[in-house]
Amino acid sequence: PITTMMFAIERARKGNIWLGGQYPSLFYFDSHQRVFDNIIHTASGDPLGIIVDISMTDDDRIWLTNGSGELFVAHADNFDFVKVDLKGIGDHKVVLTRPLRDGGLLLTIAGKGAWKMDADTFEVTRIKVPDPPPGFELNNIAMALELPDRRILFASLDGLLEVDPLTGDNHQIKAIVNGRNLLAGTIHNAIVHDERKNRIHVGMQNAGLISVDLADPANFVSYRYDRNEPNSLNSDYVRDIALDDDGNIWAATTMGIARIDAGTGVVSRLAGNHRITELASYCITVDHAGGIVFSVPAIGVGRLDPAAGQIDSFASDSGLGSGMSAYANCESHGDLVVIGRPFGLTLMVYRELDDYRTPSDVVASIVNIESGNLQALLDTEGREVPVWDARTIQIGSSGGSIRLRLAVLGQTPDWNGRIAYRLYEAGGHQSEWSELDSGWETLSLPALPSGDFILQLKVAETGGRWNSRTQTIHLNILPKFHETSLFYLIVAGVCCTFLFFLYYWREQYQRRRQIELENAVAEHSGKLLEANRQLEKLATIDPLTGVLNRRTILDHAADLLERSRTMGRELVILFCDIDWFKEFNDDRGHLEGDRVLRQVSQTLLATLSELGNGVVGRMGGEEFIILLLCEGKVDRKAIADRFVRAVSDLQIPHPVLSPDGVLTISIGVASTEDGPAELDALIESADSKLYEAKRAGRARSIL
Repeated sequence: PITTMMFAIERARKGNIWLGGQYPSLFYFDSHQRVFDNIIHTASGDPLGIIVDISMTDDDRIWLTNGSGELFVAHADNFDFVKVDLKGIGDHKVVLTRPLRDGGLLLTIAGKGAWKMDADTFEVTRIKVPDPPPGFELNNIAMALELPDRRILFASLDGLLEVDPLTGDNHQIKAIVNGRNLLAGTIHNAIVHDERKNRIHVGMQNAGLISVDLADPANFVSYRYDRNEPNSLNSDYVRDIALDDDGNIWAATTMGIARIDAGTGVVSRLAGNHRITELASYCITVDHAGGIVFSVPAIGVGRLDPAAGQIDSFASDSGLGSGMSAYANCESHGDLVVIGRPFGLTLMVYRELDDYRTPSDVVASIVNIESGNLQALLDTEGREVPVWDARTIQIGSSGGSIRLRLAVLGQTPDWNGRIAYRLYEAGGHQSEWSELDSGWETLSLPALPSGDFILQLKVAETGGRWNSRTQTIHLNILPKFHETSLFYLIVAGVCCTFLFFLYYWREQYQRRRQIELENAVAEHSGKLLEANRQLEKLATIDPLTGVLNRRTILDHAADLLERSRTMGRELVILFCDIDWFKEFNDDRGHLEGDRVLRQVSQTLLATLSELGNGVVGRMGGEEFIILLLCEGKVDRKAIADRFVRAVSDLQIPHPVLSPDGVLTISIGVASTEDGPAELDALIESADSKLYEAKRAGRARSIL
């Protein structure tokens, strides 16, 4: 039985199901044979660990990611998993994998953004977004999804971003309610694209499920927590999403399985024959026969047949019964009393012979005897009750003797007949006859234990012989209450009720504890993401000016040079230097000099934003570099002069030059169109032109 935590689920093309979780690491369910297999080691014997993500590519290879960020691959037919050595990334932790339409694999790496991997060579290429929306960081991506047009949808705490992996063009998708973007500020657990409606369905932590129209993002539906609305979904974790063949949305949440009707949008809770559907679920998918397969932590895996509304539990479901009923129904039909108990149906048959006022009273019926035959029983009020041979009389056990009052119909006071009796246990040996010596009107029997007994009577007239016919009565002595099955059933019921509530309390306690731990992990993850963003910013941004630092701008230059070669575009490099800055710094002081450096860098950024795509970086001191990737022929001289004029227009006084002098910059320009093809040579050429501008009188640009 699968009683482990299941974190990932994936359906193969043949309809088989892969499940990843704690030990054992990986389960394989054959949907046709309905049998399980499990894998815990690689082909070399190394442990797979806790599997948190599963992907399958069209070549029937399965890709696993464990909790340590390691990536494994095997063909779905042999299960021989090997560890993938990613080339070109260094130390890394894979967060998730997604197959791409070109046969490759999309990877997200903790703290290192998104990458494309060649599924055969394992070589990786980083997906770069030169100009993301303000405040949007791509180094800590939680989810990713490739759309049919091969654009990629990224999800992080900053929201959803649609990116062209070739050009870096991007668009942020928002769902605005009361001025707040519902798609930002929370952890995304699942993203599914409905190709028929061109909508994406996003499952989030503490924000329910949101469905967005990609053609018109303003057209969205938020299935948020609202008990007063029929189309609402609890605002707790929506961990996984699946679409069936009819377009209905199935969601695995911490409150069980939910279904959103494709036509009406109405949310309904999963109905079935098993309480497993009400427990938290981590993952969900649709198998080849249209069944809904889902996992439940520490319980296992279930499958719902939507048509029949029945749940098949693939795992041990100990303790998941519907529980005991808290009632007992009693119904009377004449002399039959039917009592329904929580554990089934107990049928008690009780036939009243007398109107006894005290249950422990002894049988006090009057037995009338005529010619040796028992004709009738009379109750204590003289009412005649018909009897027949071999009749069974039930008598409650009182622990005392049993008395029978005997009489003869039509007897006279001088009747002098004799009566004999014998009593023995049913199925036992018959005892000897005993004759009533005197006082025959009353027959006293000893105290009897519970069980069945046979009482036989025979009569002889005065002076006559014994009648050969005997009257037989079956006595059923009922057990005391503490000896009855009902007592044991009640005791068992009390014990089971106690165990049930103990189990229920334990489940609720573990559930609350699990939610508390998940909230703590989410809070810690948020803080860690924020810390990573700050570290990334410190590693790439010059702290004084706010532009890219030397290392980062040179990395961008290398990337843009490669793109200029592959895309046939011109890369223009502007090498800038502030004129007479040392003299300005010595005269005005370093604080004023730092202020001027910030002012000049922001002016360069503002001018660049008017021209289009490009980046600005500080090479050191008062030197800056500007990179532009241009499409078609551009007037490089006019572009450079525009930056020169923008700084001069700041009218920053430079009294060292003259009383009316202002701060200026000089620029050297190099381009891939008329210069060397290597980056170092291009930068050296731009630097050489810069010094030509200095020698020519400064405050100018030279190509």
